[in-house]
Amino acid sequence: MPQQNLCLRIPLELHKQIKKRAKANNVTASACYAEILTKFLDVEVDRFPYLFTGPGTSTVTLYISDELVARLRDTADVRNRHVSDLVTCALVLHLGEHPFSLAA
Repeated sequence: MPQQNLCLRIPLELHKQIKKRAKANNVTASACYAEILTKFLDVEVDRFPYLFTGPGTSTVTLYISDELVARLRDTADVRNRHVSDLVTCALVLHLGEHPFSLAA
């Protein structure tokens, strides 16, 4: 499957947690992100009309499939949001360690 880079800004603490989980599961951070984001777009995105990018963001570049990048960009366009908002929302939901009300 063709791959491409996706550059976005997400909270640094979330990125650190994803890297830690990816290492523990012996996969790349990009693979971990791809799995989380695919699940979020398939199952969860409609439950969260208010998406956000939290404070303390860091620039992250992922190497993921063209198809997933297109889905993220299309979803962000339809919701009039930035791709980073979708990714942050997906990570907070996936990690389950942050009450959503505090993250918004």
